[in-house]
Amino acid sequence: MKKALFSLFVICLLCLCCLGACSSGPTPSSGTRLDIPSGFVSKEEHFDKNGFQDFTDYCKYSYPDSLSFEQDPQYRMLTEGDLEEVRGYFDDFSKWMKTEHRLEEYDFDESCISEGDFAKIESEYGHGHKYYIYTVYFFDTDSCTLYYIHENN
Repeated sequence: MKKALFSLFVICLLCLCCLGACSSGPTPSSGTRLDIPSGFVSKEEHFDKNGFQDFTDYCKYSYPDSLSFEQDPQYRMLTEGDLEEVRGYFDDFSKWMKTEHRLEEYDFDESCISEGDFAKIESEYGHGHKYYIYTVYFFDTDSCTLYYIHENN
């Protein structure tokens, strides 16, 4: 009887752990997760509804000014040499949104990428591909908009 109860306890514990891992997806609803500075005044979030382990997410957060990014050491100010790298991620991301038939959710215009904007890029190379898994936080200083893209398909 004790072995059966212990086994049941272990199974329940494993189930709870699995549920916790599955539900820890990228949902920055409060703006405190995913390195998204607080203080945004509006948001538009498009999370992959079918994503479990592989997902493609696109979000926009509007801010009253750029102070949060100027003062955050996680974000770096872009120079002319950084622009092609940032554009490359958005080019790849656009292809994924098209592949997933989600272009109606994606309204990013690459022409807004310019010197003086801010970015944080987290990228994992794999299978000989630069754009294997990545998360890009790009803040456009002209529109005071933070664009968040995540791809890991």
